[in-house]
Amino acid sequence: MAYKEPSQQRSYQATWMWRRRLEWIVKNGPCQWCNTGLDLRVVYKNPADKTVRVAAIWSRKEEDREALLSKCVVLCGTCAKSKRVEERQPKHGEVGRYNQGCRCDPCRDAKRVDMAAYRARKRERV
Repeated sequence: MAYKEPSQQRSYQATWMWRRRLEWIVKNGPCQWCNTGLDLRVVYKNPADKTVRVAAIWSRKEEDREALLSKCVVLCGTCAKSKRVEERQPKHGEVGRYNQGCRCDPCRDAKRVDMAAYRARKRERV
């Protein structure tokens, strides 16, 4: 439906997208981790599967929306934040983990390789 007034059009679109989101959350909620029903959000199960922003999913046609939402899960705000922090943590065998204080063999090896590459780059500049 087209409106002459752009503000009416935006309001209409925001309403039907909000309704689609709410219906999906009600159908797939509550939070998958802690079972709460407050401050629910839709997040990707695996960040590598993310092809479209979650906010843009709701305006897609039904087949596309269902395909994208099959890669998503409902989490509360607290659990979504915990998931984000966990995903951003460096893994063992990465320099970032060594810089956080881990001294396991894979982290020490990664730091050793990184420092060797750093020294080689530094020698090339001189």
